Amino acid sequence: MRLLSPSCTRFPNTRKCCIISLMHDKQDESLAVLIEEFLTARATRKPSPHTLAAYRRDLHTVASLVAEDATPPLPLDAL
Repeated sequence: MRLLSPSCTRFPNTRKCCIISLMHDKQDESLAVLIEEFLTARATRKPSPHTLAAYRRDLHTVASLVAEDATPPLPLDAL
């Protein structure tokens, strides 16, 4: 069982935690490692193997598309 981060922002009246607050210490981890951690966490809920395979395929596809995008970000005044 993974313990919640001390800086975790909990939702009122629940034990749920904002995923972003759990990732503050993950800045140097590769996206592939984070994807595998996500899939491992999802596997504890015993989804279909096909569902996990679809998550893996979709997340790696999105990561590839983001990595290929060489378009510079828009400046704020262009928005």
